Amino acid sequence: MWLSGDAVLIADSGNNRILRARVSGPAEALFDRAGREPGRFLQPASFCRGDSGAAFWIVDRVNHRVQEVSVTGTPLRQIGRPGLGKGCLDMPEQAAILEDGSLVVSQSSTLQALTVFSRDGQEIDHLKLPYAPKGLLAHEGFLLVCEWWGNYIHVHEFV
Repeated sequence: MWLSGDAVLIADSGNNRILRARVSGPAEALFDRAGREPGRFLQPASFCRGDSGAAFWIVDRVNHRVQEVSVTGTPLRQIGRPGLGKGCLDMPEQAAILEDGSLVVSQSSTLQALTVFSRDGQEIDHLKLPYAPKGLLAHEGFLLVCEWWGNYIHVHEFV
């Protein structure tokens, strides 16, 4: 994910860290300590830009959450916790921000659903699907969803 005009973020899942690589120099660790505290990660998987552009979300797989972090690296908040109930996430994989600021999260390959959180972090929907979703991309009212094991990209319209 592009952080700014000259930097990209890299999820180094095996080392529990987030790297920032710049065109003009070497990669540096933005977050480099494993853990459960804010700003620490266990197998970070992916990113998406926050709805304000001043922050981004990091999918924190083994901590069963997504963390919002400022572009300067300050932890802001987190959504999710272990479990299968309301507000819980099970090994989240990808996240995307919809135009209204809602956060959509795909999870473990065993779950055939997407979880939708409001701008303030409350679970507002659990969308059942006939397939296990993985990759997500939100664009102009549409959500593109890659199947976990298949060769398909499904397009869902959000209004």
